Amino acid sequence: MLKKMMSNVSSKRLSEERLYEKALSELENGAVRKGIWAKALVASEGDDKKAGAIYVKLRVESLVDEATVLKAEFEERESAKKMIQETAARSHKPSSGKQLGVEERDLWVRILVAWFVFAAAVIVVKTFLGLE
Repeated sequence: MLKKMMSNVSSKRLSEERLYEKALSELENGAVRKGIWAKALVASEGDDKKAGAIYVKLRVESLVDEATVLKAEFEERESAKKMIQETAARSHKPSSGKQLGVEERDLWVRILVAWFVFAAAVIVVKTFLGLE
């Protein structure tokens, strides 16, 4: 158990190091996110050197936020897939030639609506984050 905890801590530090490296590389290459740079300039009262350090910190936070949003999107997508699979498995009864009952039809409509809402939310979030 202790080894696993230490491994998780080490893994987190290494991941964080990569994020700082990415943020610094953006700064050095002049490929900064303008909104974050503006926030850093305000926080540093216009001092470019201080703004650079603040930018790196804010950009790492932004990268962590982006990863969190993407993970949540993935988990929601997987949950929706599982729900659809479970519903499909339950509805695979021998066909008697009857139409779907009102309850089954309502369930499928709710699933489709949820899927479309989820897909629209993903598109909005990706567009907002500039991932596309």
